[in-house]
Amino acid sequence: MSSIRKKKEIDPSRDLSIKVSACERMLKEVAFYKSDLEKQEAKLAEMKAQGADEYDIKKFAENVVADCRSVLPDSETRLEKALDDLSESFGLISSKTVVDDECVKKASKLLGAQGRKVSLEAESMQKKGTDISELAEGEAF
Repeated sequence: MSSIRKKKEIDPSRDLSIKVSACERMLKEVAFYKSDLEKQEAKLAEMKAQGADEYDIKKFAENVVADCRSVLPDSETRLEKALDDLSESFGLISSKTVVDDECVKKASKLLGAQGRKVSLEAESMQKKGTDISELAEGEAF
């Protein structure tokens, strides 16, 4: 017998935190691949300037530099997808949703740095708590 699992509702704060972490990781990965490509291209130029064997230059360009170039577009695509997911989750946060303020700030900063539109309502949200100052004496909260 197969049992159908009900999809659990994910805590918005946890979901946002996971997506922020994924975006941060992808940003680091893209930056690493870009710097690695620059290093390999510089090494290729150095090999050419030193008059290295043409076969070595060709193989280095075909294998190492081409590999670096092929990895970068995929990483950038995954970064864009992660940013789209974060932006979507960020947009779904309503004023009634309880979300960790630090997580909202990180998401807002990350999306803003990547040139993404940030919802002012979500950006100004803070972690909500129970305000007992408005309760009458003896009133339960």
